[in-house]
Parts: sequence; structure tokens; C-alpha cells
Amino acid sequence: MHFARLSTLLLVCCLGFTTEEPTADNQAVEGVAVEEVAEADLAAEALALRMPKVTAKTGTVKVGQDLATINLPADTIYLERSDARTIVEQFWGNPPDSNIIGLIAPSVEALADSDSWAIILSYDASDGHVKDDDAKGIDYADLLTQMKAGTSAANIERKKEGYPTAELLGWAEPPHYDSAAKKLYWAKSLRFQGTSQPQLNYCVRVLTRAGVLEMNAIAAQAQLATISVVARDVLAKTELDTGNRYEDFRPGVDKVAAYGIGGLIAGGILAKSGFFAVIGKFLLVMLKPLIFIVVAAAIGFGKFFAGRKQAGQSRQAGLSKGGVDPGQRG
Repeated sequence: MHFARLSTLLLVCCLGFTTEEPTADNQAVEGVAVEEVAEADLAAEALALRMPKVTAKTGTVKVGQDLATINLPADTIYLERSDARTIVEQFWGNPPDSNIIGLIAPSVEALADSDSWAIILSYDASDGHVKDDDAKGIDYADLLTQMKAGTSAANIERKKEGYPTAELLGWAEPPHYDSAAKKLYWAKSLRFQGTSQPQLNYCVRVLTRAGVLEMNAIAAQAQLATISVVARDVLAKTELDTGNRYEDFRPGVDKVAAYGIGGLIAGGILAKSGFFAVIGKFLLVMLKPLIFIVVAAAIGFGKFFAGRKQAGQSRQAGLSKGGVDPGQRG
């Protein structure tokens, strides 16, 4: 039984056992409430009916082209590149993203559940090896100020592209970098135009020889505790394969990124002039579609997008017009 349908039954029961004399106004309000929940129920069912067939893997899985191995936490499933892109691009309604290499979720059914979460895995080696020399000296309060300014500036382009504007509220969880394991995670609290509740953008990064393995979580702000535990568990159980580890970097041979840890957190687009141009993509959750945020194409860092669509209405998860957005690349 869908949660929405259960909510409908509970609501009907509550209305049926009121001890007050029903008035015309009360009946009108109650009727609207039941109708709205019923519509949400139908939308959820329509979305479930559109669910494509995918092959879910469990246990220990290989990620990318000999990139990494993940020992999946219990009660989670993994979709490889093709199925992951089918879900993100076709089922959730987002534009193509060739960087996507996998997806982790509680179950296949959860991919159509607006109360659930998902982690989208991407690999980006276009900018090169990210050095971590700046990690110890980063002022995260100052970095957040720059990121807020970048998000505000990006709203101009988002409006032109027909996407809702975004507001970066602050850290939901401050950045944490493990210099030994070369792993990084942080979470941002975001609010998008047309929504009242903050959304969560939980980001995990694993530095590699040639680039960055990205894990962007789609979840509601209220799911911070859950996704924090899951994301850290996945991070701890992710091991890069030989040849792709950070220490496998070949000086003078492998390309080096123009930014460090600070730039990676801000969006991987630290301009040579010394400021963060624009924030990239964010991962949001399923009540409105994931939204794509355009980033500094003139600087040569391209566009980052995100989004997913719920039948007939936006589903705040990430990328798609009229919705919200998936994980920024930082």
C-alpha cells in the first residue's frame, strides 16, 4: 500500500470520528483535504506504473571501468550505469548526463517513493587530479559566504533557463576531509523557489588518481540523520581499484585540476582569478523535479544539471524544469 493511500485512509478515519457538529465550512475544508491527498495518491500510483525494468545488485559491486569496489550496506541495492541513467534521465525526467556511473537506493520500489532517498554516483576526470594542499587552511565560514554569493549570482541564469531560483541556507553538516583516506563529505541546506521546506544536498567525494568519484544524495532535509549514516557507511566501504588510487598519481603525466579541496566543495569551478564563479548542480528530493543549474560555461567548466519528475507534478529531487535540482558537483 502506498504511503499516500494510507494517509488518505487515516485522514478519512480522523474526519469520520470528529465529535463536533460538522459545518459547511468544515465540510468544505475536509473535502479539499481529502481531494488533495487522493490526487497525490493517484500521482504516486501513476509514477509507480511508469517504473522501468532495471537489474538491481547487492553485496559487493564494481563501480565504473575498474574504478572502485563498494561493499554495499545491508538493505541497499545498486544500479549500474545504464539502469542508473534510465532512472535519472527517463524515469525522473532529467537531461542526459554521461558522467553518471551508478545509483544506490534502499530498493527498486523506493525509486518511486517520494519519502525515500537515493545516491547518484558520477565520475569526473575532466578537470584532473585534485590536490589537497589547501585542506587544512580552509575557512569554511568564508567559503560558505562565497558559495551563497555564487548561488545568488547563478539565479540570473536559472531564471533565463526557466528553472526556479535557489537559496543556499547554510551547512547542514560542515565539510569533513579524511586526509589519509582522501575522502570528503559535507551537506548543504537549500531552499528552492516555490517550496517552503529546506532540501538536503549531501555530497561525498573520493579523490582518485585522475579525478573525483562523486556521490550525491537525494533526500529531504528531515532525512539528514538517515542519509548521513548511509552515506558515511557507503564511503567507508568504497575502495578504489589499483591504478586509480590517489597515490597512483603520476606527476608530469596526469592532468592536475586548477582547484583544491575548497574549489571541490564550492563546485569544482574555482576560477583562476581566485573566486568561485558559480555553484554547479545540487541533488534534491522527490516532491518536485531535480533542477539543473548552469555553471560558468565561459570559464570552460560546462554545465551541471540535476532533476527528477513525479507523475504530473514536480518531485523535489534534482533536475528538471519546474522542479528542484540534483547534486551539485561540489
